[in-house]
Amino acid sequence: MRILKHLLTVSVCLALIASFCMGFVCISTQNNAGGHSSFTAISERDRQWICDHFGECDSIECLLLCVEEYAVQNFRYDIRKIPLFQHFDFHDLIDSKKGICFDFAAWVKTCCLVWAERNDIALKVYVVDVEYDFFKPRHSYNVVALSDGRCFYIDTTNSINEAQKNNPVPGYEVFYESIDDYAARYGEKVLFLR
Repeated sequence: MRILKHLLTVSVCLALIASFCMGFVCISTQNNAGGHSSFTAISERDRQWICDHFGECDSIECLLLCVEEYAVQNFRYDIRKIPLFQHFDFHDLIDSKKGICFDFAAWVKTCCLVWAERNDIALKVYVVDVEYDFFKPRHSYNVVALSDGRCFYIDTTNSINEAQKNNPVPGYEVFYESIDDYAARYGEKVLFLR
């Protein structure tokens, strides 16, 4: 067990060192559930990519459908990625076209925030990390909250997986309750919001 902890510590350190050596600006956080994550700063190139792909969207509903459609058509779940240290790099996901739920949720958050900034729209976008029960793994999805009280739930990981099974893509869901109450309806416990 001590060897496993040592290897985990070394792998996290190597990931941070590699990120800094490649010129990324990383912010590392320890969340209240004990997990670690980092986001690479968004570049002007990434902002331009978002505007090129989603700049024509004229509403948050349109944006969420377009983001989901892009994810379904272009991304695949990477079953080989071990999420010991969650690190999101925008262009790494775009280039590799593979990720895990945290990557997809961080990508959606980035796209929504850049779109809102360009369109002068006030909204909050959360990466919601939940667990279902003791035997199931943790999961990340998004909630977009508008100033009028509407909240939009979108889970691009679920959409990607359903599309690969040739099932209908679920889209987004609108709700007006707290994120904790919404998650509880589905047997989820919110671990933290980012």
